[in-house]
Amino acid sequence: MPELVSRLELALADLAVDRADVGSEISYELRGDRAGAELLVNDERVQRFTRVGSAVDHLVGAINQGVLDTSPDTLNLHAAAVADATGNALLLPGVSGAGKTTLCAALVGAGLAYMSDEMIGVEPVDLTLLGYPKGLTVKAGGRDLLGHHVDLRPCSMGDGTEARWYVPAGALGDGGVRTTSSACAVVFARRLQGAEPSLDAISRPESVLRLLLNTFDLGRFGPGGVELLARLVSQCHCAMATYDEADAVVPLVSGLLHDAVDPVEVVPLAAHGPSGRPATVSTDASSSAEHRDGVVGIAFPDGGVLYDPATGRALLLDRIGVAVWPILDGHTSIGELADELAGHFDAGAEEIRGDLLSLCHQLAESGFLAGIEATVDPPDWRKALAALDAPRR
Repeated sequence: MPELVSRLELALADLAVDRADVGSEISYELRGDRAGAELLVNDERVQRFTRVGSAVDHLVGAINQGVLDTSPDTLNLHAAAVADATGNALLLPGVSGAGKTTLCAALVGAGLAYMSDEMIGVEPVDLTLLGYPKGLTVKAGGRDLLGHHVDLRPCSMGDGTEARWYVPAGALGDGGVRTTSSACAVVFARRLQGAEPSLDAISRPESVLRLLLNTFDLGRFGPGGVELLARLVSQCHCAMATYDEADAVVPLVSGLLHDAVDPVEVVPLAAHGPSGRPATVSTDASSSAEHRDGVVGIAFPDGGVLYDPATGRALLLDRIGVAVWPILDGHTSIGELADELAGHFDAGAEEIRGDLLSLCHQLAESGFLAGIEATVDPPDWRKALAALDAPRR
């Protein structure tokens, strides 16, 4: 079936390797006929499709999942990435629809090497980024933005709302493909209609929070996964790129490749063991609170992040929160903690006491305190980040 063959070549050409270099194999097969096509994985039929484009779409998705399943030693991010000739990389994490493919394509079109628009592995020991250089997958919303880079018409898969355009990386620029690099910047894309292009620094704790959303296999790494993400951002610029047209923000984003990074220290937020005492948090400063066992905490100089692997909840901490979390022992009252901390911050005990009560109620609501059930549902990540995504002044 010539149509099926040509579309497969477009979608998968960038993944071709010498078979001798393959460690493990998963067999994928598309069988086409006049009525459509069917997908088989390891000789077992998965699904039948009436449209060839939909079949190719599902095949690419199955291959993506296969790559993820056969990469148990790397932490895999839902991210695009590009690199310069020296191996410095821009990591572009983002949920589907965030604009990472469009920004990636614009950067590749400007001459940077392509690593992936879908998935990037992070090697746990030295934080090397591992590329997955499949062709770029452009949805209908991005076709006009890429039209001046490459003719997309012959790449169309499906139609209407299911349309996809698979664009070989080589069609966008002369930078080629790179499979390994070192991240020097983590850039989150925010496309706003009518927005002037801007690049704003964001905190490393916020970057970790956002990366938690964009990690495919965090559960496989347990607490070490959060620490790995923290180590990654500790040696990178962290920024939010805001734009309407991706090309307009390329000079700002690519400029990060040439700016020196000042790495910062990452500190695990160790906490006391459980006291066994019932926790109480009220408006009374004589009450006490205790951390829930199993929560992972990491701290930077400008704040920290808590993450509960059991529930998937995460919370940003300011500097006071970072100082308080390890000493919530279930014994010391909030009033006593406020008196102790007053000497370490430029604030009075009463102000710190109010901040502590507010923090403890937030921790309790989110399920981070022992003996107190969460009173709010696990966060909708898009809503949780909405305030962070508000236009910055």
